Order: sequence, then C-alpha cells, then structure tokens
Amino acid sequence: MSKSKLFVILFLTLQIFVILGAFGLGFIIAERISRSPSASFPVLDEAFSLINQYGLREITDDMRIEYGMIRGLVQAYGDPFTNHIEPAQHELQTNQLTGSYGGIGSLIEIREDGHYYLLPYPNSPASNAGLEQHDRLFRVEGKLITDYANLDEIIADIRGEVDTNVSITVLRSPDYQMEETFSIKRAEVPLPSLLAYLDDDYPQIGVIKINIIAGTTSDELTQAIESLQDQGADRFLIDLRNNGGGLLDSGISMAKLFLEKDQVIINQQAKGEAIKTVKTNQNGEYRELPLIILVNENTASAAEIFAGALQANRRASLVGKNTYGKNTIQLVFDLQDQSSMHITNAKWWFPALPDFKEGSGLQPDVPFDDIDGMDPVVYETAVELLLAFP
Repeated sequence: MSKSKLFVILFLTLQIFVILGAFGLGFIIAERISRSPSASFPVLDEAFSLINQYGLREITDDMRIEYGMIRGLVQAYGDPFTNHIEPAQHELQTNQLTGSYGGIGSLIEIREDGHYYLLPYPNSPASNAGLEQHDRLFRVEGKLITDYANLDEIIADIRGEVDTNVSITVLRSPDYQMEETFSIKRAEVPLPSLLAYLDDDYPQIGVIKINIIAGTTSDELTQAIESLQDQGADRFLIDLRNNGGGLLDSGISMAKLFLEKDQVIINQQAKGEAIKTVKTNQNGEYRELPLIILVNENTASAAEIFAGALQANRRASLVGKNTYGKNTIQLVFDLQDQSSMHITNAKWWFPALPDFKEGSGLQPDVPFDDIDGMDPVVYETAVELLLAFP
C-alpha cells in the first residue's frame, strides 16, 4: 500500500473516531419524542433549590447544569452505551451517518499557534465565494472563534440546511490583521464512508476500506465493487479494522449483498418483544465473489454484524484480531434542544456463533493475537489468501 493511501486511511479513521467517540454511538434507529417526564425527583429538586438559594455562585442560564444532571442520570443507570449527546456532536454524528451535510466545503485545521485555518475544497461554495487556502477563521455568524468551547461547535455552526447562507469572517495572510466577511450559501457536501482502490502489487485484488457503516454505505459498496471490477479486479479485500459501526439496517443490507437466499444474518430481541430472525430474502449480487475481511479489536457494532454474518454462513474468512463484541442496539431520541439520548433497547446475536457475546467478539479464522492488528503482515496474509483463490 502506498504511503499516500495509508495517510488517507489513517486520517479518515481518526476523523470518524473523533466524531463517533469510538463505540458510544452503536446502532442508530432515529426516533423523535417530546419531553414528557414519567417520574418526579423530589430530592434532586430540593438539592437544586438549596444551591440556587444559598450558593455563593450564581446558577448560569446555559445548559451546563441540566446537561450535568443528565450525565449523572446516565452514569447511575449503568449501561455503557446509553448516553446523552450534546447538540454539536449530535449534528456531526447525524451528518456522518447520513453520508452528507449542508456546508461550505472546507477543512478546518488547528495549527501550533492555536488558531483555526481554512482549507477550501476545489470548486466548493467556500472557494467559489472567495475563501482562500490558509485564511484564518475569525468569526462564524458574528461569533468570535475564541467564544466557542471546541471545534465541534464551530463545525456545527458552519454547517446547516442546504441553500441557506452562513456568514464567515476571516483574517488574511501575511499579517492576519485585516478582516474580510463572506456570506456563503451552503451546498450538499458528500461524506464518503469508504475508500476503494486496487492493490499496488496485485491489481486483480480490489481493496475496500470501510470507515463507518452509514446510510449510504451499501450503495457505496456496490459502486466500489463495480468500479474496481471495471478496472480488472476479480477478488476483494474488505478492511473493517477500526470501524466502530453505525447503522443496524445498513450493516444488514451490506451482508445481503454477499449471501444466498434464506441465510440467517442475526437474531435480535428488543425490550418486551419476541425474538426476531433477520434473514436474506433473495440471492445476493456478489454471493460468489472471492472475499476476505480484515478485522481488529476496534471492529464493532454494525461492522461486526456484516463480518459475523459472512463468517457464520461460511461465506468469507476473517483475518486479524478478535473484534470488540458490541451486541446491543440503541434507539436515538432527538430532544428539544437538538441534543439526543441514545438508549440501549435490544440485543442481537449470531445463532451459528455461540461464542460471540458482549465483550467477546468475533474470532478470526486466521488470528493474529500477538501483534498489532494494523501490522502490515495482517494485510499481506489476507492478500496471500486471496491469491490462492482459483
């Protein structure tokens, strides 16, 4: 693999882990509710009243105290995948899982001087409006960058509905003294969930690095396979290392592409419901495609569903390290302040793989227990297995 490809993979992986907080997101099933408390908390109300009445410090009007109460509730509840996501992070997660966002098309880079600099994409709304490489970001919608708590909040404010405008004020080099303000119309910016290319040494092998299981991933996977086949690939390596998961339905849709009719993908059971068996209803388009899957200890959630379904049905061999072992499903509820609650509601499992359970993931067919899962030898072993296919 070339250094440039490796850099792109590592950069995309880092972005996704920052956005998803590793495995905190789990599987997403979008729901919306209004606030309707079903329980009272008299002791909490009493404690709040006492702080408000006697505390030397004034209680602020922002959401920090309420969010702190929610964090305490979630911590006391004790489920590692039930959590509260604040508005900026929730918006970024939603963008990543839907595969696109309304924005200006520019990277934001934090440099050693502590300032934020813009790197507009070619032919993006940002570059077309006049923003230049290395402009220093100064204000968003009139709000000073120094007034933001973190980069996620800055990005969330720059993003918004397609065809709406956002005001961006920058300081220009060389001395960064003069302000210039631009009103930029947001456009739809794609967020690819995978990277596809031919192996450098063996062009008959198509390599597909999937970084997240998003709503667009199944279609992206189909397009990637067809494109690589047009370039001469006849066998494929799917890399799920450091893929923390994503959407349940997308993981299932991906598995269906490679399985035969009536094969079991998973069993699942939601709170208060009977066990449901999820099976294929037709032959997958790529059910005979030679295939190897790379996994490691950071392969989780929907990525495990895809890999495990193919392993359980003897469709593909897994190479690498034991996966994370996340077998729960979270419902996502949008709250009135645009934050969200992610609540564990169900479990899933593979009937044919009884050893798979929470904290004990998929066991690779070709394990590498004693080395780093990203070591080149893991990739090289998968390539050798693919070359052995007739």
